[in-house]
Amino acid sequence: MTDAQERRKLLARWPIVVTGFTGVLACSFDRFHEDAERVMGHPIWTHQFGDADFAERIKEAYRAEFLELVEATENLQGAVGA
Repeated sequence: MTDAQERRKLLARWPIVVTGFTGVLACSFDRFHEDAERVMGHPIWTHQFGDADFAERIKEAYRAEFLELVEATENLQGAVGA
């Protein structure tokens, strides 16, 4: 994958993953809801997002991808001398 393709992939995933890991909405709720169902592997009712235990499970489900994106971002910044 080229650096440009990698940057596009990061830009597309970053807001969704940040939302899943932090609980702060950084993209449209519809995009996040759809992705959360994919990550969790089952349908999610809207009211479930307000449950603290469920929110913690979502955070854990996104943790690995969040850390991967942080590392990839750092690697890309290093590659361009930022």
